[in-house]
Amino acid sequence: DGVSWTSLLEISVLSCGEGSSVYWIVKMNKELLGTIWIQFLLFLVHFIWASNAIFAKLALNHIPLIIYVGTRIAVVSPLLLVIAFLKEGRKMVPRSKRDWLYMFILGLCGISGENLLYMSGLKLVDPSVAGVLQPLSVVFTLIFSLLLKRETFSVLKGLGLVSAMAGALVVLRVDQIALRSTDSHASFSGAMLVICSFVGYSIYLVMQKDILLRYSSLTVISWAMTLSGIPVYLIMIPLYKEFGELLTAPLISWIGLIYGTFLSLALAYALCLYAMTRSTPTVVSSYGMLVPVMVAVEGIIFLGDKLDWHEAVGGVLTVFGLGMVILSRHREAQQISKEKTKEVEMEEMKEKDPAELKIVPLDEIA
Repeated sequence: DGVSWTSLLEISVLSCGEGSSVYWIVKMNKELLGTIWIQFLLFLVHFIWASNAIFAKLALNHIPLIIYVGTRIAVVSPLLLVIAFLKEGRKMVPRSKRDWLYMFILGLCGISGENLLYMSGLKLVDPSVAGVLQPLSVVFTLIFSLLLKRETFSVLKGLGLVSAMAGALVVLRVDQIALRSTDSHASFSGAMLVICSFVGYSIYLVMQKDILLRYSSLTVISWAMTLSGIPVYLIMIPLYKEFGELLTAPLISWIGLIYGTFLSLALAYALCLYAMTRSTPTVVSSYGMLVPVMVAVEGIIFLGDKLDWHEAVGGVLTVFGLGMVILSRHREAQQISKEKTKEVEMEEMKEKDPAELKIVPLDEIA
């Protein structure tokens, strides 16, 4: 009682000894299961975000933008703070003014600011057009990571990003953006707002890696959302009369608001932060490449769209590109692991008693 199966597994494996085949088989499988779990969470996060574009579009047809964004933050942030306090206690309180400011900027870039920019653009463009632009977040993330020396560039990673972006553009037929613009479904200003939101989200992904070394993911998202919501509330106060539109909004708009609040904003962000502690910004943002494919699949299921060669070819390119990025990251991790193993072996050799070392004649070495 009170002992998890993973603890029992550890005890069983250790009793076999590190030299046994059982030890290494179980160890490799545990690492593999951990990797699969993180990839599944990242897939789930971006599936939720892909669906949110559709729900948000429906909600924004009847709910003012600032009310929509502010309501989501006002509902979720207190809940997260309470949960963080119950779980972390006083540890969840930022320890310095720098951390307070860091979390505010983090939330401004990746939560409140990103939501305001993205939703503003979504009011002017189709969700599919926003999906076409989604792969740009990976490009921005990689650029910021390279500038800050958070990641190393590799040919495989670069080819993967190019392949995945090409697949996303094929799926949603980027050549049709201009045609939609002439019909007022997409405007230059709307597209620029969406792009700016992706820039903010990329900064958010890269910046949060440092703060997560000192605080838990739950603490970070709680304070980042709460602090970044203050400017939104200040904008909402003069618009109190528009709350009447929220109360009289149809059921479909309320469904969109609830989905965007509890699934897209609360659950998805928390899972993304959790995955960030076990991955890299580029790998996390690379899953954004799947968003256009997900939008196409949801269109087939819920809107009756037909699958043609665009979706088939684009889906293959996107998944293939994502696989290359993950493979590149896996190789980097293996290389780091080998270097650490060599360092440990060298330290053990230095600590070893010289009297125990066997002196080998030069002729035997030759």
